[in-house]
Amino acid sequence: MVERHFKMLKKIKDYSWMERYHLPYSSHQEYYRHPAIHQIHAITVLCGEWELNNNHVEKSISYTRDFQIKDYDHSKDYFLDTHLLSQEIRLCLNGKTIVNTRESKDMYNITHAIHCGLNTMTVYVKPHFMLEQLEQLWVIERTNDRIVNFDVAVQNMCEDKCLHIKLQITNIEGAPIPTYTLVDSQGKSLLSGDIHLDRVNDIILTYDDIERLQEERYQLFIDTEDETLVQTIEILE
Repeated sequence: MVERHFKMLKKIKDYSWMERYHLPYSSHQEYYRHPAIHQIHAITVLCGEWELNNNHVEKSISYTRDFQIKDYDHSKDYFLDTHLLSQEIRLCLNGKTIVNTRESKDMYNITHAIHCGLNTMTVYVKPHFMLEQLEQLWVIERTNDRIVNFDVAVQNMCEDKCLHIKLQITNIEGAPIPTYTLVDSQGKSLLSGDIHLDRVNDIILTYDDIERLQEERYQLFIDTEDETLVQTIEILE
């Protein structure tokens, strides 16, 4: 069951998860070329290789595994994504407690605990814990000057044949200098420009055929110096 689940994760590109967490890509090319989460440079997937430790004296169960961050960069920040965990755990990284799901949140900053080379993660669980849950842990690398959150709203002005994409940056870290590129489903660049951090950005796309517009699926690329975030835009009737 675990092995089959692992293989499925390799094949599926979960767009809803990526956009919810604003998954960072290194470029537009990486977004198009890598169809699975485990192939993305900024992601370390903690699938497989979990070792069971059953302590009968202390009546505790834990799982341990070692992992490395590819091209670890001490100047960047690292986060552990736990949003798919639904069972109570306590998680330690290199001997430091990182997660206690009694105080659950989706993302944990583990920059202070992770390092170059081999890292050891131990997860303490209750009986009947489902091992598949550990197959859905990821470490995410983020640059210091980054966009943390943003909002996108779409307004179709049919009379003027204009599509207004309203983009607002709601949270940043450091001092990013962002730009945007709007791309159609064929990968053709339609619009690009600078993003203002202090106000709503109104990106206006003109069109001739409303039916063709509704058939399209657009990608809004939000670029900083070291990262690319992606928002998919679909036009509803």
